[in-house]
Formats: sequence, structure tokens, C-alpha cells
Amino acid sequence: MMQSNDKSRLRQQTTTTTTTTTNIRNKIDFCQMSAFKQFKSPFYCVISNDECDFICHTIFIMATSDYFRGMLDQTEDEYEYGEIKNGIDYRRKIPRIYVKRFDSHSLESFIKFAYMLRLDHIDSIMMKKLLEFSSYINCIEMMNYLEMKSKEFNLH
Repeated sequence: MMQSNDKSRLRQQTTTTTTTTTNIRNKIDFCQMSAFKQFKSPFYCVISNDECDFICHTIFIMATSDYFRGMLDQTEDEYEYGEIKNGIDYRRKIPRIYVKRFDSHSLESFIKFAYMLRLDHIDSIMMKKLLEFSSYINCIEMMNYLEMKSKEFNLH
């Protein structure tokens, strides 16, 4: 019983909080979610597509994907992160990577996987999209995880 309460609380903490920025883009900040705020790494990055900007801890993204590791090493694109509070400027530039080929749900699912090494509530259609995405970004851990889960959906 206690374990299911812990899972429920984690699910609530990782529920995406979406805000709209001035240029009509959605911003999802994993670094400020209560479940992930405990990670004190000062190194953030942004993974963007045509709809959303996903702000996350660089270390998790680089540890899970050779593709993003290489892209973060090479990107010159930057995103202004932070705000001015009480007259103090907390803004800073962080690296941004655009991934236009994949939808926001696939990107968000990958980022959640990078943090938690699991995915909750995925159906067979999403499973296929995520297998394609994980293959594209060379995320072996995610591919193995999805292949294991796909046996539950009888996709092979």
C-alpha cells in the first residue's frame, strides 16, 4: 500500500506543468518540477521543437543519448533562462537543441525517461513512436526498455 502511494505521489510530481510564453510557445521546465528540483546541477539545457521548449538538466540528457551529447557539445543556439527577482538578474543563456522531426509528446516522454529510467501510461501507438525516436537519438537504454515493454503489447 505504501509503495502505491509513493508511485502516485511521484506521478503527481511529474505531471507536466505547461506555461505559455510571450511568443505563444509552451515551456515545460523539468528543473522546477518538485520531483526533479532535488537535482542541484547548475547545468541546464533546452530541447525544442516547433511547439515546445523543454528545460531540463543537461547531465540526464547527455547520459542517456549519444545524439544529444554530440549536439550539446556543438550547439551555438542559446535560450534565455531565468528571470529578474527583487531587482537581481537571474537570467542566463543555456544551450538549446531543436528537434523538429518529432512531436512534443515524444520529446517529453524521452526527457521523463532520462530522469526516471521508466515510462508510465504508454500505449502501442506511442510505443512505436518512441522506438523510432530512441533509435534516431541512439538511446540504447530507452530502446531496450521499450522492446521489453513492447512484448506486453505483442508488437513483435
